[in-house]
Amino acid sequence: MARKSCHGISDGMHTYPDDFDVELNMCVKEGARKEKLGEGFVVVNGIQVKSILNKHKKRDDWFLDDHSVNPYYGCSFNCIYCYTRGSRYGENMPGELSVKVNAPEVLEKQLRRRAKKREYGIIAISTSTESYQSVEKRLTLTRKILEVILEYKFPVHILTKSGLILRDLDLF
Repeated sequence: MARKSCHGISDGMHTYPDDFDVELNMCVKEGARKEKLGEGFVVVNGIQVKSILNKHKKRDDWFLDDHSVNPYYGCSFNCIYCYTRGSRYGENMPGELSVKVNAPEVLEKQLRRRAKKREYGIIAISTSTESYQSVEKRLTLTRKILEVILEYKFPVHILTKSGLILRDLDLF
């Protein structure tokens, strides 16, 4: 059976399709596609999630957060010092990047419920993966998530090493 492939255009450093949303959604149904990131390739999958807001049993001592949100699973940065490699999350780290395509919608439902009950807490973004990866420039998934968080007035803590975060300063 022949499969449609997802081809992209290059911004000089990374490869994206012209109509990324359409192609990413196609890839969710029909498989993955390869993205050129720097020297190598990483496989990008679109996945649907049932939950995106992770409630911690107790406030995290390191990040001081009550909840965490990770818009992606896997990371194209592949930092040698990444702490998730040595944790249970890093044991089976795929050589691919999964985009949680329905994350903003799912998060909106979860935060609406928490806000009704007045269950506010600090939300940390990117506790186990970089939310401002190169693919974020095109997808704006993290920005959409931030808009939802700010709509419900939850405090947020963002962890990143990417300068792309400057794009979202207008939200604060």
